[in-house]
Amino acid sequence: LKDEGYNVSLQGLFAAQTLRAIAEITTPSDNYSTVRTRPYELVQVTDRAKLPAAAEDAYPLTMLQGGMLFHSEYSPDSGIYHDIFSFHVRYDLDVGHFVAALRELVELHPVLRTYFDLATFSQPLQIVLRDVAAPLQVDDLRGGSEEEQRQLLSSWLEEERQRRFEWRQAPLFRLQIHQRSGRSFQLTLSFHHAILDGWSVAT
Repeated sequence: LKDEGYNVSLQGLFAAQTLRAIAEITTPSDNYSTVRTRPYELVQVTDRAKLPAAAEDAYPLTMLQGGMLFHSEYSPDSGIYHDIFSFHVRYDLDVGHFVAALRELVELHPVLRTYFDLATFSQPLQIVLRDVAAPLQVDDLRGGSEEEQRQLLSSWLEEERQRRFEWRQAPLFRLQIHQRSGRSFQLTLSFHHAILDGWSVAT
């Protein structure tokens, strides 16, 4: 519809349950503008004064995020909502370039600089910090055989599943590199599901 120059709201799509109904509420449009909120616009004025000086924005949690954090606290040993993606990458690793790219990624995406505060303000908030150190750990497994590397990685992944995220501190993700050979490494991304999901990881 957008590509063909028509405008329909998200609410309209939920209200109109057939193509005929959608056609009746769709209007021609020559331009589309993205509505963006200004920093702190969704936060009550009384709460803005309490925000840390290092923050660049804040906004309320969604109900889904609140539910994830509740269950994380309710079952702290279950690892629920602690997601881990691990990839065996065949490529010449340049750690310096990797670190530079990671820093740029963190600067580009506010969610990677976000933490949650459920108690300080009049409503639960997610707070975006201006600057957050990129959490990268690099370990060298190149001295071991493939089987030894496999066992070490398996043990490390089990330990990582038990390492909880402190969602009151940013960032809520971690990156780990295990160097496996001169031409390959294991790249593992761990994060709390309240900030990312499979689609955002793919993006």
